[in-house]
Amino acid sequence: MKRLVAVLALLLGLAAVVPAGASPAQQTYNQDRAMWVWEQNSYPAVLDRAARDKLGRMMDNTTTFGSDPIRTIYLGVAAYQGKDMLRDSRHQVASFVRWARGRGYHVQAVIAGGTTPPYLGALPQYQHLAVAEFKKVLDYNRSVPADARFDGVNVDIEPYLLPEWKEPGTTLPTDWLNLLQKFVDLRDKSGQRLLVGPAIPFWFDSSTCCTAITWHGKTAPLSDHVQDLTDYVALMDYTDTAAGIIARADHELAYAAAIGKPKSVVIGVESKDLSGTSDPPSVTFYEEGRTYMESELDKVYAAESTSPAFAGIAMHHYGSLLLLPSVWGAGGVYYPQ
Repeated sequence: MKRLVAVLALLLGLAAVVPAGASPAQQTYNQDRAMWVWEQNSYPAVLDRAARDKLGRMMDNTTTFGSDPIRTIYLGVAAYQGKDMLRDSRHQVASFVRWARGRGYHVQAVIAGGTTPPYLGALPQYQHLAVAEFKKVLDYNRSVPADARFDGVNVDIEPYLLPEWKEPGTTLPTDWLNLLQKFVDLRDKSGQRLLVGPAIPFWFDSSTCCTAITWHGKTAPLSDHVQDLTDYVALMDYTDTAAGIIARADHELAYAAAIGKPKSVVIGVESKDLSGTSDPPSVTFYEEGRTYMESELDKVYAAESTSPAFAGIAMHHYGSLLLLPSVWGAGGVYYPQ
């Protein structure tokens, strides 16, 4: 009977049924290069052919900056300006994913907490909203044929932005782990081959807040718990030198190799203008420009290419990269519009 149900599900373009107690193997892959595309750009790309074509031209462009092609899209799917693409525009989302696959791209849905601001979704009283966001992706994937499904869910909740994170005795780190566990359990119960990968800061293995977190009887850095639990991490390794990027990723890459999770650490870099914020200029490549950024990333590739855990570079983000010149001032070039 189970075999018959699975066959019928496949014929209907739905996820195959997995026997109770079993979960499908999740296939990690080389995500290089990945790029976050937030809602102000993702909605136009999903709903408008011209915006979609512009995104494709940018992703395939390797000549303007001597860069690598972009092959994984982290697509913002939250409700935006009164629209909810996963509920109201499934046909257009499916068309976008098919378009992306046809060009050799992977597409992962980015979810946050289902709250404003997003990090509130980590609090126990609001976690049901974050779970609802995750379920929207599962529901979408169930409703479309295999060639229109998301490859994964990139989780961007960032609970450490909550004031409570710094309070003595806070339970926020374990509250967040419990939420990630809910996501993974829901994925497994659905039977879908869908990667779950949260964005995490580089300091989860070094800051005093996070080096000795006890969860389910194990005391370890918070990053270790996250890597134990999820399929990959997008390490927000935001600094503007290759040496800094490499050093900050050492622990996560070594730990992933030790626990047998290949291609499970994506190294994230920042390109947006952070002037006027509390972040120092060294967090982003914005001041230096794209030529310098690419030269530093070449050093990262050279250093990490032999690591089995390295899954590539993720750039933050599409909108800011379009505005980032090769160098500032006379002689600077931008992506062709």
